[in-house]
Amino acid sequence: MKIIDFFAGMGGIKLGVLQAFSQYSKQAHCIAWSDIKKESLTLYPQIWGKDLPNLWDITKINPKELPDFDIFLWGFPCQSYSMAGKRLWLNDTRGQLIYNIFDILEEKKPKIIFLENVKGITTIDWGQTIADIMQKFVTLGYNIEYYILNSKDFWVAQSRQRIYFVGFHESYLSEEKAEQIHLQIKKAIKCHNPTLVTLENVVDFTEDEEILKPYYLNSKQSKMTVLKDAFCWSIKWIDDISNGLTKTYWHITGQSTKLAYNTKEKRYLNKKEVAELFAQYQEESERLKVFKDNLKKRGLSIKEKNKILDEYFEPITLPEHIKLRIFTPRECLKLQGFPKEYQDKFLQIWFKDKECYSLIGDGVSVPVIQYLWNLILSNL
Repeated sequence: MKIIDFFAGMGGIKLGVLQAFSQYSKQAHCIAWSDIKKESLTLYPQIWGKDLPNLWDITKINPKELPDFDIFLWGFPCQSYSMAGKRLWLNDTRGQLIYNIFDILEEKKPKIIFLENVKGITTIDWGQTIADIMQKFVTLGYNIEYYILNSKDFWVAQSRQRIYFVGFHESYLSEEKAEQIHLQIKKAIKCHNPTLVTLENVVDFTEDEEILKPYYLNSKQSKMTVLKDAFCWSIKWIDDISNGLTKTYWHITGQSTKLAYNTKEKRYLNKKEVAELFAQYQEESERLKVFKDNLKKRGLSIKEKNKILDEYFEPITLPEHIKLRIFTPRECLKLQGFPKEYQDKFLQIWFKDKECYSLIGDGVSVPVIQYLWNLILSNL
């Protein structure tokens, strides 16, 4: 089967699909990809081959000029639907890109469509948006369902809820057959017994300070973590899972997961020790929360609020033997389930921290993609 990888990013969706095809000894190959993000333009050719044509800006693609293909992959931009964004939907140009999907599907009628996005798309306009999208797919001839899955249930040490659309064109499968496949997918998901993978399977246990040095937090960032983020529990213990990775993980703010390391005993903290660490600053954290709420009522900008917070709250000092750090790029790739061969290729390409974490945070959890496609292929 021929694949086109739209909004390809790192190629994570395609990777999961190809892994499933390989497992079932079936043939599939990608004939083109589409992306305009600078980081993707650097990464994708080096990972997947420089001869694979890029279709570039999807808003400028003429569907009539596209080659015939069988599988439509799309990890379309999530900012318009994310709970972390403004949720402008069609008032955001990124939200309007779904019309380009419809144009391509109407013209080319690929056999199978597979799309990924944030769970938040289901709650916009009290569910009307998702209902409209699904109805449009139906009018285009697709028997389609969506599935909401959390990466932590599929061999990934990260809590990451995402929505996955799976559709079969009426010219490819009868309504009865398509509905039978969807039923089997639902049954498998319902009966799925997850095996929890923890951060212990992700963290690189190295004592090389030079390797980890760029990822340790300075005193100001540590203060922000234990005071401003105390209620988010962003410091995780080694036998827990990570919060969801984001494209802004490199900022080291918000609910971004951090690890606490005991330099005396050369080990990461456990759940009890993390709780004790937060407890030391609980009183000041509660004061900070009240103070932040008052600042919020004044309508100040984030920059203005942070300036006042930094002036009002004295820097804190963690115990000398405790260091906080964020995940390394390799650890982030593990959190998304990318295999070692892909990790090695990715890390050979030089990126700024912002670019590196943006790519991975915008990516997908590969094992979830493969799981769904295993179900699709086993029931075709």
